[in-house]
Amino acid sequence: MLQCRTTSNGSVQWHRGVAGDKFLASTSKGVSLLYPRLSLNDSTEGQFDLLINSTQQRDADMYSCLAGYNRVVQTELTLLGKCFVLKCYES
Repeated sequence: MLQCRTTSNGSVQWHRGVAGDKFLASTSKGVSLLYPRLSLNDSTEGQFDLLINSTQQRDADMYSCLAGYNRVVQTELTLLGKCFVLKCYES
């Protein structure tokens, strides 16, 4: 679960990728149909958590939660196992 907490009353969105170019979900549209293993936990006011069901190695990436145009949280999901690819990002 990737957590996002905000006091914003506007739209909250989750995006994936270093540039945040892959839309995943929003408070207004729900979860994108392109990502059937994702779900949202927004049961508490100000909470907008992204749940990845049956997490897989290909889910490793950067994830951002945005309230309007402001980034609330950015995190990198790293999965460890027998085989994995190390991704490096330049600042």
